[in-house]
Amino acid sequence: MDTTETFLDNMFAPYPASPRLTEARGELRAMMEDAYNDAIAQGKTHNEAVGQVITDFGNLQELAPVLGIAQDIQPGGAPQAAPAGGAPTAPTEPSRPTAPAPAPTPAGDYAAWQRNEQDEDEDDPFITFVASIYWPAMVAIYLLWSFIFKAWDISWIIWPVAAIAFWIFVSARSARTAWRRMR
Repeated sequence: MDTTETFLDNMFAPYPASPRLTEARGELRAMMEDAYNDAIAQGKTHNEAVGQVITDFGNLQELAPVLGIAQDIQPGGAPQAAPAGGAPTAPTEPSRPTAPAPAPTPAGDYAAWQRNEQDEDEDDPFITFVASIYWPAMVAIYLLWSFIFKAWDISWIIWPVAAIAFWIFVSARSARTAWRRMR
């Protein structure tokens, strides 16, 4: 279960340590262990079970209300003390941050991060057009190669190669566009 422990460490890393977050991390770890053991009992391999657990429990924003830490992981939200009975309670007055809110991060302010990503993509519609053809083609090639030649052990290599090739294309296109603007 080292993989899930590392995953939990990374999931809670952006947030300050507090008793409530520590308790929620323990609860989430127990839920993940139960899900892992259930998957193993159903005959799944270790890797399949870990993958399923990470897929099921991978979004802390969705799990926060269940764990009672929604306020604790919001940008600018003040950490709450853990309730005595383990059930989440609503604060009686609005929480006020004691320190300045940290800079938005992809984990902390997804909407702002997504807007930034969309702004970058809108710069060149040709790249978006090529991507809409390129990536489905890569999926088709991967599946054909894997199924026809039963090469599941090596066909994964298509993804890093395709990503590097696409990055080279995007970089070249962006450099060319920037060069044309400067002229």
